[in-house]
Amino acid sequence: MFAAAIRERRATIAAWLIGGTLAMYFEALAIAAELRDFPGGPEVLAKSIMPTIEAMRIIRWPADRLDTLGGYLAYHNITLFNYFLALYAALQGARLIRRLEETGDIEFYLSAKTTRAKLLTVRSIADFAAQMAISLGLGLATAFALQSSGEANTSGAIITFLAIGICISPVFGLGLLISQFVKNSRTAAGATTIIVTILYVLNNIAEKYSWLEPIKYLSPFYYANLSRPVIPGFSSNYTSWIVMSLVGVTLFQKD
Repeated sequence: MFAAAIRERRATIAAWLIGGTLAMYFEALAIAAELRDFPGGPEVLAKSIMPTIEAMRIIRWPADRLDTLGGYLAYHNITLFNYFLALYAALQGARLIRRLEETGDIEFYLSAKTTRAKLLTVRSIADFAAQMAISLGLGLATAFALQSSGEANTSGAIITFLAIGICISPVFGLGLLISQFVKNSRTAAGATTIIVTILYVLNNIAEKYSWLEPIKYLSPFYYANLSRPVIPGFSSNYTSWIVMSLVGVTLFQKD
């Protein structure tokens, strides 16, 4: 059952890896050239673009060490990959069981004496494995892009994306939980997508408004951003990995 679930996700995993590799590689080359050729150097470039970046805070944040390739790439690409991976996890959770019920495929499993609980567990593990495979692949793609652009940081790139894969896991559990209380998978997916987007936006702007700052602790994006060693001078926060893993398991058990 697990192998079958993984096979169902092969095309999706491949699409993520191919698209991610191309996006990281060409963006890294472009950023490296801009940092190298900008009059006054990388520091001047970083200062000159900060007003525009601040104005776009609702779309992308945080923006750290923009005078480095790793920092610029983290801001320009990785923040969006973080968001889209969370959306992917949300959709997978929302559709995990509801889609099988809607298509009638769940009857095949139940007729083979597979309990609903076992089906739920095995397919959830398969989804998490696919999510981590995508995260690892994107980390390797980022490492390749950095290496090709003259700023090697293999471990930093991989750890940054593994942190994303782990810290967004509660979103999968949230989608699965919501799907138990609505009529169909489309409604569950829509509701979870809205919640994820709100959490993403609030995390981006929370530090700008003091009354919003406590809300960032409810966002998986905040915890993912605690581990960004792809940026020179930044480290990893493995405690956040454990916390978000526990939250993800708790939400799964609620189902």
